[in-house]
Amino acid sequence: MLFEKKIKKLIFLILPLKLYFLVLRRSFSICYKLNLLKKNSIYNYHYLVKKIINKGDVCIDIGANLGYYSSILSDSVGAIGKVHAVEPIKPIFEVLKTSTKRRKNIIYHNFALGDKNDKIKIYNTSLAQSSFLKSGSNFISEKEIKSDTLNISFDAEIRNGHEVFSDLKKVDFIKCDVEGYEDVVLKNLRGIINKFKPILLVESYGETREKVYKILKELDYAIFFAENNKLIQDEEIKSQKTRNQDILFIHKNQLDNYMQLIS
Repeated sequence: MLFEKKIKKLIFLILPLKLYFLVLRRSFSICYKLNLLKKNSIYNYHYLVKKIINKGDVCIDIGANLGYYSSILSDSVGAIGKVHAVEPIKPIFEVLKTSTKRRKNIIYHNFALGDKNDKIKIYNTSLAQSSFLKSGSNFISEKEIKSDTLNISFDAEIRNGHEVFSDLKKVDFIKCDVEGYEDVVLKNLRGIINKFKPILLVESYGETREKVYKILKELDYAIFFAENNKLIQDEEIKSQKTRNQDILFIHKNQLDNYMQLIS
């Protein structure tokens, strides 16, 4: 892990921002295809999700970033499926499109999702901790954060998620990773979630984790965590073992379809 951080720091220092993001994207793609990430718990769901998605599914990747999940989902849903990749930050969005441009089943959305239509700033403060920019550490803040060499901000747009996706005929899977804004996004999408009962993969922590848990528990979802390419059901989201893991939510009416994955 330390060696990986040193390499990222070096690449960040010598390359322009867009090229730096492109190198990260291609490095992930190579390592993933060679199964070099399978023993890293950070990528548990990247491998497991292929067993959950079916041909013809419609997926929404909220916080698509450089397209790690979007590409995996694109392969899984096939030519008759669709992947909606939502990424608000322009230089990251451009790399996302460039690296997936041959995938005809991806629909691109260059804005953030929320409960309003507006212009916003998205911040990234990872330079202060890591000495390199983490592409997945971008967040929306109601308070203005001073931009300097360590705190970077991006101008972006935000759209009402329910309005954006209200015309979809079905939704089978939603991945949501928006650095602390997940509860706002999912609350706004509550009607769509309740209607289609998709599987949800959500990154969350702290108070946001509690809010997400409450929203989806009220919609009758069961909670799972990934372990050794299996799903472990666990209602205790505060436990030491699982408190830092992303959460997979499966509606209780759909559990029979995934029993082969549930340990």
